[in-house]
Amino acid sequence: MKFTPNEYMQALYHRAKDIGDDLYDSRKYEFIRLDPEVYREALVTYMRRRAWSEWYFGTVAQARQIMLLPEDQVDLKLRLARQIRDEVRHYDVFAQQLKRFDAEPRIAEFVLPEILVRMQKVQMEAETAPELAAANQFAGEIVLSSMTDLETSIFKVLFDKELMDAVIDIEKDEPPHIANGRDMVLLFCDTLDHRRRLAASQEKYLTAMMQLHFTEIIKLGCRRVAPLPVFE
Repeated sequence: MKFTPNEYMQALYHRAKDIGDDLYDSRKYEFIRLDPEVYREALVTYMRRRAWSEWYFGTVAQARQIMLLPEDQVDLKLRLARQIRDEVRHYDVFAQQLKRFDAEPRIAEFVLPEILVRMQKVQMEAETAPELAAANQFAGEIVLSSMTDLETSIFKVLFDKELMDAVIDIEKDEPPHIANGRDMVLLFCDTLDHRRRLAASQEKYLTAMMQLHFTEIIKLGCRRVAPLPVFE
């Protein structure tokens, strides 16, 4: 095989990070002045989707990974349990922000858009914990890190200070979650078939995620002036 396991893992990491850095780069957009109520509605929809994602993609998926991992992966299972705790807190952060806007925070009341159902389906189809990680911690979590560590992050313009501070607070928890994904990916890099399955899982998830996040950014008052990123 062309790459060592560590090199292959790094390739998957950079594929996701490059997408986040490009997708969230404010220099790739023009800003449009929206009616305040139109902006508020788009922002509330975004936060409700994030609250749902923190819960489902952050707790249900991790509980399944704990069940799928071999019994000898005790340390990794404990780390995933700690991630679940973090993700519940992240849901609470978005729920509090929604209450600030007098909006419904309960995920049971959130109607999933079709593209989010597609992202959920990719994760449900994963047969192993590493494949699920490639569509979770080693995909979405990496992309989302660009919200705060990218100097030209578009969200620094689109969000008010309180919401941006809340996102920064959430993102402080993400490096250990990405490390969970890294270590699961490394468990599944031993054959070419496994590597293909990891890459396919990540690409299917990121393709849908990129379209969802692009749509959300546009609705918050932007026009893309550069092509969307593509997979290498």
